[in-house]
Amino acid sequence: MKEDVTSILDLGSLLTSLEELMEYRFFLPDTFVFNTQNDLHFSEALYPDLTDSHLLDQIRNNLKDQDIFSLRANTEILYQKYVHQVQYSHLYVKYMFSTIYQEIMTQAAPISEMELQTAVETIYGSEDLRDIKDIIFEGIARIDQNSTNHEPTQNRDVDAVKQYIEQYYADDLSLEMLAAKVFLSPHYLSSIFKKQTGCGLNKYIKNVRMQNAKELLTNTHQKISNICTAVGYRNISYFCQNFRDFYGYTPEKYRQYNHKSSVHREEHYATLADT
Repeated sequence: MKEDVTSILDLGSLLTSLEELMEYRFFLPDTFVFNTQNDLHFSEALYPDLTDSHLLDQIRNNLKDQDIFSLRANTEILYQKYVHQVQYSHLYVKYMFSTIYQEIMTQAAPISEMELQTAVETIYGSEDLRDIKDIIFEGIARIDQNSTNHEPTQNRDVDAVKQYIEQYYADDLSLEMLAAKVFLSPHYLSSIFKKQTGCGLNKYIKNVRMQNAKELLTNTHQKISNICTAVGYRNISYFCQNFRDFYGYTPEKYRQYNHKSSVHREEHYATLADT
């Protein structure tokens, strides 16, 4: 509210403003204090390529070309736009997304009129923009599952996630964050990752971190506490436990064993060279 309430009579005049602010909860459900002067309006004049018509055209082209990756990306852009574009009513946003959903489902597996109508009604009945996003992305997943380019698309998503893990294993990684990187739901990413690689996402992250920890223990003289941080662990006890479970040795014992083995190999090669 812009003004302080000094009298009970002021409440009536402020009711309209309060009702408008409550509309923002649809767009920003985790926000409890709103400032109408800050970050609640999105200017299309500043971002001409993010107009509704441009993004809808992009989404329709993605559907036509069966470009699932770009379809997810442009849908995510539209979602992020509306999160900060609360000058539009939530009914308008629901209309936009219900239109997109219907176009998506015409490209997906056959769907009954009743099922389509139920989904549209769910969109209009949603009180949280994130719920609508989930419905749209479920529709995109159905297209992906029935696409003739299904396997290449899945491979590209999984390869992108693997590449990200191998580059940023030192950072905090989560299923939700990695799914957002490739515009997938966490459940769907977990499913296709296990299918493509034969192991779960958390296990893959652990494997990458353990392999890099082994390399650092073998080839550097860094402190174990520094190696712990360098491979993405924040607790040294937890790191040591994971390393022992993985290799059968604690990091310190592994380094000692590897050093002794290296010395023995050098002595053996030296003996061979003298004979």
